[in-house]
Amino acid sequence: MDNEKFISQHDVIYESQGRIWQDGLPLGNGSLGALAYAPFHPEWVINKNDVWDYRHPRFKRFAPKQVEEIARKKMPFVDTMAKENLESLDRYPCPKTCGSLRIRFGLNSIFAPPHRITTRLSLFDASVRANLDKHLSHPRIRSFIHSDENLLA
Repeated sequence: MDNEKFISQHDVIYESQGRIWQDGLPLGNGSLGALAYAPFHPEWVINKNDVWDYRHPRFKRFAPKQVEEIARKKMPFVDTMAKENLESLDRYPCPKTCGSLRIRFGLNSIFAPPHRITTRLSLFDASVRANLDKHLSHPRIRSFIHSDENLLA
């Protein structure tokens, strides 16, 4: 049995490009992740599992003392847990995007017609292949994240 042929029949194929990041194709190794999409040109949003933003958001959140009071009212046995765990709630971490990679071909103008872009998420070799087609321009891109190292190629 040809494993590559069997697995390849389940690949995800976009005949037209995903214009927003939610339509992107994911790559990753558990530590480093990337989302490939193409609003007008190929683009990858890159994330790492240990990059967090510890700044306070602009909207109001409960202060740690308020959270402690709410926890005590709802669960009276929380006194010891509240002292140990709720003291670290002075910051509210959230994951943060590490960066993005954008490749532009040809004219960088809103008036220039874009490439016709098709993408394929290959499940066999965990890579994304993008084919760009336009008159006199046919770039081919293969991207993947190394399984043992945090490297996007």
